[in-house]
Amino acid sequence: MSDGDDSTDVPRVDIERELERADQMLSDAETAVDIGISKATVVNRLYYACFHAAQAALYARGQNPQSHGQVQTLLGKS
Repeated sequence: MSDGDDSTDVPRVDIERELERADQMLSDAETAVDIGISKATVVNRLYYACFHAAQAALYARGQNPQSHGQVQTLLGKS
């Protein structure tokens, strides 16, 4: 199993897809706040917004994390 730090070339489309996902999660969180959905749902959407943005940043550095744990580990190496 790769540690996610194999410096592979990640297609630009993957980076853009992750940024779009991050933006959608942020929008979902804002909507949840506006309509009074539970704080747990808002926190969940914010977590995923951060996760997808972090994944895009790692892809841009040539890293290819395969799990949430690898994203956290690789960010810790920054």
